[in-house]
Amino acid sequence: MRISSLLTGFFVVVVPQTTTTYRVAPDESQFEVEVGRAGLFKVFGHDHRIRVGAFTGTVVWNSKEPESSRFTLEVDPTSLSVAD
Repeated sequence: MRISSLLTGFFVVVVPQTTTTYRVAPDESQFEVEVGRAGLFKVFGHDHRIRVGAFTGTVVWNSKEPESSRFTLEVDPTSLSVAD
């Protein structure tokens, strides 16, 4: 009994990787946000397009459990500019 319990400690279970991480490529991407009118005074406003100059991000994709996948995006607020 003692020998079998010592041997079980040497077995390694190999689990195939189910997540893949992707990085957003800001040099190859364009990021704009459309801001629309809403609320009581929306008739007096107008829509805007905001360009984001500096951003980074990652996607962690879980092929076995897609609902547990994650998307993270970080924006440098000093890089925002009105595009319209």
